Amino acid sequence: AVGTAKSMGLGVLGFADALSRLKPDILVILGDRFEALAAAQTAMILRIPIVHLHGGEITEGAYDDAIRHAITKLSYLHATSTEDYRQRVIQLGESPDRVKNVGAIGLDHLKRATFMTV
Repeated sequence: AVGTAKSMGLGVLGFADALSRLKPDILVILGDRFEALAAAQTAMILRIPIVHLHGGEITEGAYDDAIRHAITKLSYLHATSTEDYRQRVIQLGESPDRVKNVGAIGLDHLKRATFMTV
């Protein structure tokens, strides 16, 4: 736990340098990793709008939920994978007009994937 906390601190420092140099108009963040939370914290302080992908999901028994919901609260726009998850993000207090159910975006890659035959 201490190592993760220290890594998050280093992440904030690194993201602060990178985002201040790159000056993005928007930051897109996927999921619930602690590294993503460090990026979201930094972007919010630098007033860079965040689009959060896959918010509202639940991983029972893991601290991923707390991280995911924290990223949701730091974000301006939300793209969820199901209507249930969209409703959960709205229940967290986010404006319904900024929460869109776009489906599981990773599945789009399966359409273009080439699979090996066995």
